[in-house]
Amino acid sequence: MERSRARPAAHSNYGQACTQCYRAKCRCVRPSVGEDCERCVRLKKTCQPSESVRKRNAQVAEESETRIARLEDKMESLLSAMQSFVGSPGAPGASVNVFQPFQPFSADTILPSTPFSNSTLVNSANTSLSFSEGSSSGSGSIAPTSPHPNQLFLSHPYSLPPSTPSQYQADDRLNFFRSRMLPYFPFINLNPDITSGYLRQNRPFLFQAIHTVTTFSTRERLVQVEKLKRLLFTSALLKVQSNIDLLLGLLTYLAWSTDAFLGRADHISRLMMLAISLVYGMRLFKPSSIDVEVMMAVTQGRREENSQNPDDETPYRLLERQRAMLACFILSSNISSHLGRQDAIRWTPQMEEALRAITTGDSCPTDKLFVAQVRLQLLKQKAEYVRQLAETEFAHSESSTAPASAPRLLYLKTLRRQLHELRSSFPPDLSQIGKLLPGG
Repeated sequence: MERSRARPAAHSNYGQACTQCYRAKCRCVRPSVGEDCERCVRLKKTCQPSESVRKRNAQVAEESETRIARLEDKMESLLSAMQSFVGSPGAPGASVNVFQPFQPFSADTILPSTPFSNSTLVNSANTSLSFSEGSSSGSGSIAPTSPHPNQLFLSHPYSLPPSTPSQYQADDRLNFFRSRMLPYFPFINLNPDITSGYLRQNRPFLFQAIHTVTTFSTRERLVQVEKLKRLLFTSALLKVQSNIDLLLGLLTYLAWSTDAFLGRADHISRLMMLAISLVYGMRLFKPSSIDVEVMMAVTQGRREENSQNPDDETPYRLLERQRAMLACFILSSNISSHLGRQDAIRWTPQMEEALRAITTGDSCPTDKLFVAQVRLQLLKQKAEYVRQLAETEFAHSESSTAPASAPRLLYLKTLRRQLHELRSSFPPDLSQIGKLLPGG
């Protein structure tokens, strides 16, 4: 008798194994299509085909959509309950705008009579709601923040308080500025004999600038900045005044202002250019020539108001103006390299003479640190000039890699030698200078 040949068994396709083999993670082998697999026959179990992958995924998607719909229903019911509670007569606020779409701040969004709350979160990208205290009518409001986190610091008509700080507060702020802030940029000689009363009487704008930069409350600082700007624009632009009080106060605000970190780089550059114009108006960079004085007398009908009389000049006032001129050089150079909104002031022979006078003088103990800062900034400006020159040559060159010219390499070598000489000239007691050096 001829033995009958057994038909070869067929493996199930991927995703079509029976339920028993799928759970046991075993290979599902069927003799033919429609028959039970060999494993279920051997174990005497019911061979039940499993659901396909697409069917299971469809069921999972349907379940997910069902859960999402349930969550949406719960959210809608919750919002309805909140709005009904807020709109009730017994609610604490008269009107609250909940989950209003985002919109930028405008001049009409923040009313002049509505003060800023201390709980307002400023300059935070994660902030979704901005809370403000009640207005003059006592109604609370919730306003949406701007998509740009720094729009809150744009110029708004804030209400300025007519009251001035008390004598105790003024002395405390002056001492804090003199001991904690001024040592890092000592361009003003504020010895302990100078009181807040003296500054209030003889340097009112500098006094207001110190009060502004030593205000750390966001709400109060906005008010003080607005007041300082009004005083500055009235004196420098409307009355066209140029004096040492305006210059020192403006440099103080520029040195310790946070506007550059709040999206107001253009505002800083405009104020810096105003400070430079004050320096030119006071003839600190370059004294007036005879031709200029004659032209001013002919066209204006009078001589320059800012021409200094040598007989009325005192060593203290001379050094005060020279420090202000060098501080303007440092700030303009830093703003030019960091913000790129303007060109830095060029180094002039008058600056070199002022730096030499401050170096040889012994009127202020912090002049050594200030002189070191000026010389470091001068080296930085020279290095920046070399970099700009190299970028210009690279832009005009046809090759992708332009070799450095011999004069530029020699100039860089000279700058490196001057930097080492400057570092070696620092006295040992000047411990703070290490914070200003590269890698210090």
